[in-house]
Amino acid sequence: MASVAFPASLKEIGGHAFEDCVALTEVDLSKTALQEISSDAFRETGLKKVTLPASLKKIGLQAFLGTHLEEVVFSAELQEIDDEAFRGVVE
Repeated sequence: MASVAFPASLKEIGGHAFEDCVALTEVDLSKTALQEISSDAFRETGLKKVTLPASLKKIGLQAFLGTHLEEVVFSAELQEIDDEAFRGVVE
């Protein structure tokens, strides 16, 4: 399992940032200022759990495509989830 430490000032995760990082299984972004997860940011990772901050406004196209997500924790403040953001989640 790989882990990533995110700074509190983080506002965006760019497109394809963690694509194909199959060892990445859990991400906690709850203590960041994150506003957007761009397209394909976590595509084809080993993610099983992701915790998103209340500041998050948008999840981009296919951001979590092909992951192994079992749990997603997010705020009611989330405004936009693009098409196919969670398409192809593997069981």
